[in-house]
Parts: sequence; C-alpha cells; structure tokens
Amino acid sequence: MKGKSLESGGIPELVPQRDLNALKSWGKLVDGRTAMTDIVCQELRDTLAQRASMLVALDGAPGTGKSGLGDKIKAKVIEEGLLQEDNIFTLDADLFLGTERGTPERAGLTATSMSFWRNYIRYDEAKSALGKAVDMVGREEGGEIEIPRAYVRNNGGKFTPHNLVLRPNTRLLIIDGVGSIGNLLKPDLLPPWLRPYSVMMHTSSKEGLFHATLRDMLNGRDGTNFQQLYQRRREEYEYIVPALSRSISQANKICRRFPRSKDFVDSVRKKDSEIKTGQVTTRLTMQQVLASIEPDLLRSIFPGEIPKEVLSGKNR
Repeated sequence: MKGKSLESGGIPELVPQRDLNALKSWGKLVDGRTAMTDIVCQELRDTLAQRASMLVALDGAPGTGKSGLGDKIKAKVIEEGLLQEDNIFTLDADLFLGTERGTPERAGLTATSMSFWRNYIRYDEAKSALGKAVDMVGREEGGEIEIPRAYVRNNGGKFTPHNLVLRPNTRLLIIDGVGSIGNLLKPDLLPPWLRPYSVMMHTSSKEGLFHATLRDMLNGRDGTNFQQLYQRRREEYEYIVPALSRSISQANKICRRFPRSKDFVDSVRKKDSEIKTGQVTTRLTMQQVLASIEPDLLRSIFPGEIPKEVLSGKNR
C-alpha cells in the first residue's frame, strides 16, 4: 500500500451511483438516518404486536454512522413508549477488535488480506456473545456476558475484561459493527420468535474515510497524526468495502447517510457546534484537528467545501 496517494479515489464505492438509483426505484434505499429510524420503529411495532422480539443488524464501513443510527433508534423507541431502555440490548462488534493500539499486530494489520481478516474482528467470539444474549432473551432472563479481552477505546485501545449486562424482558437486540450482516446475522439459525432486520449504512468512500479519521482524531490519538491515521483507514477500506458489497443483497435496507451534496458539510458544522457548546466532549477541538492537516492535503480529501467558520473557530 505504500506510495499510494492519500486521496480516496482509488477506493471502490460500496454501492456505485447507478446501483443507488436502482435501489431507490426498488424501495430499498432510504435517504437519511431519521427516515431509517422511522422504518425500524414501525417494524418493531409490528413485531411486538405479534408477541415476538427483534434483532437489528447495523452494518457499514467505519465512519458511515452505524452507532449514530443505533442511538437514534433507541431514543425513538423509548420516546414513543415502545420499550423501556432496560428492554434494549446493544452488542458493539468493536468490542471484539482483534488488535490493540501500538502493537506489531496492529501495525501489520493491512499487510495482506489474510492478516487483515484474521485480526480485524474476532467474529467467532462476537457470535458466541450474541448466542448467549439470544438464549437469555428466549428464557426471559437477565444476566452478564463476560468478554475476557474486550477492546475498550477509553482504555487507550487496549484489551481489558468487560461484562455486558442484559436485563430480563429484553425485546430488542441491536448489533452494531462492520460485517454484522454477513458474519453475525444468520436468519436461518435464529429462533422463530426473534425477527431479524438489517440495515447497511452507506456514504461515499471519501465521506466515510474523512469522518472516521476526524472522529478518531477528535477523541485523541497520541503519537498518530491525521495523515497517518487517514492512510491506515484508507488501507482498511480497501478490504472492507468489497467485503461489505457482498452483503448488499442480504440487507433489508440501504441507508444513505448524506443524501444531498451539502449534508456532509452540514454534519461537520453540527459537530463543531456541539463541541463548542459542550454538548459533546472531545479531547481536541475541530480547529485543532483541521489545523494539524497540511492545507493542500486537507483540500484534496475533504468532501465538499470546507466551512470557513469551522476552520477559524468563529461563528458567522
């Protein structure tokens, strides 16, 4: 991968534009996370009316908005009184990332396809945890699911023991993670009382790459600058995007996070405002991260026109 341009032009798109148009005409493409949240909630209403439970898989490349969609779904489910918070269980596949930060295994993760898929996510362990959760829901019992080597970001990206808590009477299971549809969601293996539903998040590769790198830098990555992290993410995308493309036909819906050309820039403005007003806590400000990127590189990889007020830190 060395010597390649940092621009994302060489990375394939999860869904080419011509295919997005076809998916939209077939009713499989949903524009925006708000609309997608409404659809999932309606599916949940129908499921609960049939005295069943629901398993939702949220898939997509890093930076496409899977976790944000999961948060929106949970908030709306609770707000509308469909379920209480204790009736919802989320399994984050990132807990099963296979390498720690700052290790030789992480440094060599993208060297070959074999090393990447062997060490990216420990899917067998994630499937085991999901199986335990499904079993508890079927027995209408709560309990803890032990993960001896969980990848915890606020622990510096190191492995640490971690327990997931599932409450009695859980009715909604959410899987959030890259490859969750193809690797974790197996409808033919699920009990009949658990209804599966899957969503593939989609952005352009340029949007997803920049957003994933920006998010990581805002949260602080000691010893790694934006350019290095962007390159690492870019190399991961070269493996992830083609693999996820094979799950498009399995997904119930494809959710386009930024359906309009200005939506990505608006999301950056919103994040900047949330940081400035203390709604979101990050280790760095947007201005600190953007100022650390060489100007020509920033212009070449930023999706759209960079908001001047975000660069300067001053509101218009």
